[in-house]
Amino acid sequence: MTDVPPNNSSVASPHFPTWHFFTLSAFAVAWPLFDLLSRHPGFLVAHRAAPRDIVALVLLLSLGVPLVLVLVEVLAGFIHRRLQWAVHLALVALLVTLVFSWLLSKFSFASGAVLFALAVIGGIAFSAAYQWLPVVRSFVSVVTPAVLIFPAIFVTSTNISKLLHGQVDVSRLMHKVDATVPVVMVIFDEFPTASLLDARRRIDPAVYPNFARLAADSTWFRGATSVHQLTGHAVPAILTGNYQDGSLVPTAGDHPYSLFTLLGGSYELKSFEAFTQLCPQGRFGLFEAETFTQRLQATLTDLSVVSLHVLLPRDLTAGLPSVSQTWRDFLGPSKAEVTRDANKAFGTQLEHFHEFLDAVAPSDKPQLLFAHIFLPHQPWVYLPDGRIYMPPNALYMPGYIRDDDRWGPSRFLVDQAYQRHLLQVRLVDNLLGQLIDKLKALDLYDPSLIVVTADHGVSFWPNQSRRNPAKCPPEDILGVPLLIKAPDQHGETINDRNVETIDILPTIADLLDIKLPWKVDGASAVDPRIPERPKKRIMTRDAQTLTFDADLKNRYVTLDRKLKLFGPGPEGLWRFGPHQRWIGRTVESLPLGDPWNVKVELVPVLLQWAKQFAEAFVPSLVAGTFHDPPEDRFDIAFAVNGTVQVAAPCFHSDAKTWFCQAMVPGSAYHAGDNPLELFAVTGTGEDVRFHPLTVRPNKLHVSDEAMQPVFSQSP
Repeated sequence: MTDVPPNNSSVASPHFPTWHFFTLSAFAVAWPLFDLLSRHPGFLVAHRAAPRDIVALVLLLSLGVPLVLVLVEVLAGFIHRRLQWAVHLALVALLVTLVFSWLLSKFSFASGAVLFALAVIGGIAFSAAYQWLPVVRSFVSVVTPAVLIFPAIFVTSTNISKLLHGQVDVSRLMHKVDATVPVVMVIFDEFPTASLLDARRRIDPAVYPNFARLAADSTWFRGATSVHQLTGHAVPAILTGNYQDGSLVPTAGDHPYSLFTLLGGSYELKSFEAFTQLCPQGRFGLFEAETFTQRLQATLTDLSVVSLHVLLPRDLTAGLPSVSQTWRDFLGPSKAEVTRDANKAFGTQLEHFHEFLDAVAPSDKPQLLFAHIFLPHQPWVYLPDGRIYMPPNALYMPGYIRDDDRWGPSRFLVDQAYQRHLLQVRLVDNLLGQLIDKLKALDLYDPSLIVVTADHGVSFWPNQSRRNPAKCPPEDILGVPLLIKAPDQHGETINDRNVETIDILPTIADLLDIKLPWKVDGASAVDPRIPERPKKRIMTRDAQTLTFDADLKNRYVTLDRKLKLFGPGPEGLWRFGPHQRWIGRTVESLPLGDPWNVKVELVPVLLQWAKQFAEAFVPSLVAGTFHDPPEDRFDIAFAVNGTVQVAAPCFHSDAKTWFCQAMVPGSAYHAGDNPLELFAVTGTGEDVRFHPLTVRPNKLHVSDEAMQPVFSQSP
């Protein structure tokens, strides 16, 4: 029998059985994703994956992908027998290339391009051996049981087994209570206490008026700290009152006793959980209306992005949507969604907040209104008034090393990331203001028990981790806002007691006069009889438990740095960077120097986003690259509509390319074309000179729709 089948045959050659696609796909696609999902069940939790969703996903990965490949080969056979044979070998090469790429992506001995080239060579070599050496085809046949073994390992793994079989009978756990006080609880995300504070170490009423407004009627636990750096464990700690074992999955199955079961027997539950499932299923929620088909479609869409990150070497994934900052919706809203919802709060997280806000309504039954809102967590894309300067879920952060979740050495870029974070905190302040206003309009504010907190903080120091308290100033990750307004409370109380987020649930129970029916690690923060905890503790991503003295002696170091960078008041968040005396000056009034023969090209991806999302996009983030400046030490001034708005240092992005980037206030623009001028700034004092540069494009267009703010109360 020959290696090349006869031309008149329309069936697969016995030398190249199509069922080998199932075997090779198991190694190339199914196992890498099964391995990832079993280690990170939060992905499935965030997608509200029910047991049948997981089973469907297993079948699609194990059988669906290879069936598509079989179909491709069969269709090729209808065209020509030799084409079918060639397609079979090409698909074998593709699958084996993915296997090698996945394996090589774990190494860093060469660039991603080199590693992927090696994977391609390996795939082609294997395909050639597969064609000519029967022993290779026999080997593929021998490992065929992997098609069944890999799914079996996946569904019986600890985390996935919990999702498949960890459902609890919530009816027997729901606790009956006599309390009738409405409870409103909001957990924000990646939100350090220092972001809110002014020089008095109080909540800044000028920058964050709505947090100050709530604090005026609340007890502010100024020393409150988180107990875990990861959302999937930090939020359950808040809701259960217990320190978290790193092996627990954020579902009701692993956390049967929580705020929801404490009040669920007597209260109407309206729960908007972003990435956990502790509220009993079928109660309420962000994704309650999703059908099986919609859930599966969303899961597969996000998993397609994840698969590229898994199968490709790291430095080849730089242009892909980030999968490290959230658990779902990696692609963000489509252009159609943005266009349809221009001038509205269309961004994913703003949509979720407004779903929660819409659910705030009077009821004949006492209510628990709960929301976990994934803000001000990065990506930082919002201006304080709710408009966007990048698409929601677009992770564009020069200075951030994504693979290691740490900051690079550029102090300016890290400080600028801090600026963007603080601007997004102002957005959160506006959201809180909307909630307070609605509660007051419905006469629910005074009688309600209101809790506002965050799951963990974030840090902004060059060459240090963004989130790991073992690798950055731990105070930045530990400290979180915690405001608790008791029913009918008026007047601010500042409590500096050592409080951790595990104390929130016992405090709620104490204020509602409920005796907790289960043991918790936390204790009521308003009961003076309870001894103060002498230490603080937090668990890291790698299950390391860190302990600290309760007073956190360095807790205000980051605050001092923030005040030095941005000063007091909301205007300081924009007046950031060098040459402050020239900000707000007209171009005509500048001491001009000789023009430089330098052409600055604005970063293409920012221009692409501005064009794609024009109906809602304000080009506040302006960045460009250029080559061969005549001097090595200079800054760049950005002028819009004839007025200098900001200046920023520039530096090498690589050996031959210079880079500059600045945040321009949204107020600098008007509807229509806005002339953009860039200047190289040299010298100091009276010797400073502004050297005109050529910039392309030299106009930035803003639509009429994009000029309309979502919130009117914030400048």
